[in-house]
Amino acid sequence: MAYNTEVLFEKACTYIEKDKDVLFVTEVITHLMISERTFYDHFPIDSQKLQYIKTLIDKNKQATKQYLRKTFKSKFASSAERIFLYKLSASSEEKKQIYETSAPQSIEPIKHNITLNLKDEKDKNKDKKDKKKDE
Repeated sequence: MAYNTEVLFEKACTYIEKDKDVLFVTEVITHLMISERTFYDHFPIDSQKLQYIKTLIDKNKQATKQYLRKTFKSKFASSAERIFLYKLSASSEEKKQIYETSAPQSIEPIKHNITLNLKDEKDKNKDKKDKKKDE
């Protein structure tokens, strides 16, 4: 089936601008009811049209993050919901900061000096008696 690039572009832009919950290119592809391959055939990675579509999506992500920041103090939304939505809309740099840990790469094992005495009390008493007999 042949698709007109201009028509697809207009539909994509209109959809993103009307629905502020669109946060991913895959959502646009699904809305257009075309395959991912067809989408990227019409909008190659280095094309200005794809960059414009991504710019619109980024505006939606930014608006979502601003909304989340405003509602962080709300007692109606759970912390888990807010954190999940924030992670979904986070930039690569923000995700790196969220998931980065400051734990050391390797942990040195603690060295213990332990002396085991495997003789039980009966053996100790027997050894003492044997020593006394020898004297």
